[in-house]
Order: sequence, then C-alpha cells, then structure tokens
Amino acid sequence: MKHMLLVVAMAAALVASTTAFAAPARTETVHLLRVTRLVHRPGHGEIVAKLSSARTSPCTITIDRGSQELRPSKGWNPQNPSWGHWLNWGWLIKPNTLLGRWQIRINCGSAGSLRTSFKVIR
Repeated sequence: MKHMLLVVAMAAALVASTTAFAAPARTETVHLLRVTRLVHRPGHGEIVAKLSSARTSPCTITIDRGSQELRPSKGWNPQNPSWGHWLNWGWLIKPNTLLGRWQIRINCGSAGSLRTSFKVIR
C-alpha cells in the first residue's frame, strides 16, 4: 500500500512539473487596429491600437521623418490604456509639413512596441 501511494505521489508530481513547464508565460502584445495611411496637408491623422490585456504603466508615441519629429498640437501625453485596453492618438498636419513617409512608434514597455507609418501628400 505504501508503495502504491509513493507511485501515485511521484506521478502527480511529474504531471504538475510538466504542466508548469508546458504552460508559457502570458505575454502582452500591442496590436494595430487603425491608422490613417495617407494624410493631405493640411490634414489630420489618427492611430488606434489595443493591448492584449490590462496594464498600468503608460504607453508613449513618437512620430518622425528622419531627424524631424512631428510635434503635437495638443501634447502627446503618455496614455494608460482605457476601457478595453485601447490607445488612441491624433495629430494635425500643417500646410508646411514635409511630404513623404513618417514613422510611428508606440512603446508600451514590457507589453512591447508597435511600428507603422503614414504618408503626407499634397
């Protein structure tokens, strides 16, 4: 009987340890939902992204074209994802903004980052 209990205990420990190693750590990711791909100057662009789960640390955005950074009209404060884990930023393109492709980078720390772009046209 003791031998049988020992075998059952060892089998249970083996199953528990296998399950612990087999279950991957849950990782958060940033998903692009929508971005304005073409923006006429003057015009308005927007990006919407979603995190796979709730988080408390803020996400930041940077938009640049080479050494030129797009400056926000209202300020781009870091965002804590709101209801549904959504992130949303908008920007204005002035009449003198450089034409061409602009890079967008969203950084959410351990949740990862997202890179995409839009193009400013006449």
